[in-house]
Amino acid sequence: MESGSPSLPPGSHLRELMSVVQTARRKVHLLRAGRVDPALLLAARAQLLGAMEDYAAELSRCGLPTPPGLRDELRLHRAIPGIAKEAPLPYRHGPRTRPDRGGPA
Repeated sequence: MESGSPSLPPGSHLRELMSVVQTARRKVHLLRAGRVDPALLLAARAQLLGAMEDYAAELSRCGLPTPPGLRDELRLHRAIPGIAKEAPLPYRHGPRTRPDRGGPA
């Protein structure tokens, strides 16, 4: 029996990316408690958005669906005013691409 989860495609970074999402969520949660620094909170939300987009892109690359909760959370975070959509984020794992869904030419 192989180690690891058989449900994850070989070479996927889903666990790592979900860990980044969870860390970003905790950071946003902590920054919302107590005195709020709007600039820090906005930056943390931008990092969370980027982490969720990376995770959703990896799901797509692996041929897996985006869970409805994640899809809805992405939509909400994309609507937050002031989040830079193309901000360089330190945890990016490469360009976001869609897998080729076509058959052989």
